Amino acid sequence: MFSLEFEQMNKSSLSGIRKQFDDIDRQLMKLLGQRVQLSKQIAQVKKLKKIPIVQEENWDKKMKKRTLENKRIKLNPDYLEQVFSIIHKESIRIQQQNF
Repeated sequence: MFSLEFEQMNKSSLSGIRKQFDDIDRQLMKLLGQRVQLSKQIAQVKKLKKIPIVQEENWDKKMKKRTLENKRIKLNPDYLEQVFSIIHKESIRIQQQNF
């Protein structure tokens, strides 16, 4: 009887945690969608001002800032760099399409 109660408690706990994952994933997707819109906007500004899409010094500065911010959050630095690298590459792709 105890093991059945424990198993049910674990299942409900597991489903609750999975729901939280789903909620966070939805929030991430919404934020990424907002970032896509900003990438389109910045492409137009760069086009008007004749600024190149890729600006390495800006990217380096932002990554240093995120690395410093991460000291408080304590994510795996490699993971953080990979995530932002993927986001940055997608932003470049979107800007190139809208330039």
